[in-house]
Amino acid sequence: MVWLYTVVLLLEDITSVADFRDIVSLNTLKNKFLKDIKNDTDEGAAYLQECFLSLDTKKALNTFVITFYESALVFIMMHEIGHILELDDQTCEELNIISSQSEVSLQEKKIKAEENADLIGHIYSNEYVGEPNFFNMGPILVVLAISINRSAIQIQTDHPSIKNRYESVESKIFDGKNPMDIIHTRKLLYKMNRELQNEGCWNDEDKNWWMNMIGKVE
Repeated sequence: MVWLYTVVLLLEDITSVADFRDIVSLNTLKNKFLKDIKNDTDEGAAYLQECFLSLDTKKALNTFVITFYESALVFIMMHEIGHILELDDQTCEELNIISSQSEVSLQEKKIKAEENADLIGHIYSNEYVGEPNFFNMGPILVVLAISINRSAIQIQTDHPSIKNRYESVESKIFDGKNPMDIIHTRKLLYKMNRELQNEGCWNDEDKNWWMNMIGKVE
């Protein structure tokens, strides 16, 4: 449901008032999606089905939902496959990564393996989307979904911290993009994370964990 909620915020910015807000109450929709995120329900999706009558609006929503959802799935699958790929010298050379086997300590190996798996997931997720000007939100939505109702978001163990993983995938979605489009997407991420935080999706000790020089917008 995180990715559906992101679609709502994105449509709020790019869709005209007359075409969208007369049909759907964004406040109601966001509240339903936030409830779905916390309770694993589908009220938001049901509400959309009731409200959307315009074929053009359905097509626009469908494009964003499918792209975000499928790129997120590709990221997850290729992250897991990446744990195998990053051990192969030829693959590492082709993908321009350094295998975790180059690290000395067991903890460093595990951390590097996770970082490589995320990178491989991002590479193949981008290839799946296939549009260089499109902001591939799939990987960042996966990390946000992992963070919901989790503790110690900023603590690194034998895995990179969720905060570090978030910052890494966030920086990659901006790589090579138009500066004005980057500003718009930063605002979207800030707004989305602020809403999730206000709904108590993270513990008090992890308040503002998602704020950094890349994603923070005043």
